[in-house]
Amino acid sequence: MMEMLGLTDSLKAVVFSVIKEKSQNTILRTLDDKFVSIKDGKGVAFTVPFSSVIGASVFNFLSDNRMHFK
Repeated sequence: MMEMLGLTDSLKAVVFSVIKEKSQNTILRTLDDKFVSIKDGKGVAFTVPFSSVIGASVFNFLSDNRMHFK
């Protein structure tokens, strides 16, 4: 079963990101372009909306968006 799903290769990576909804189309197009440009490039990308995130501070925490003060 693992072989059928392509999960036996140990050279895989899983990346989770929290992004703003207005950026999703640009980011998905960029990922698509990147996979097309890499020899044997393959990948799966999808978005899942958050409906219960409250405020910018929660978004900043989830996206590890740190403000730097000078």
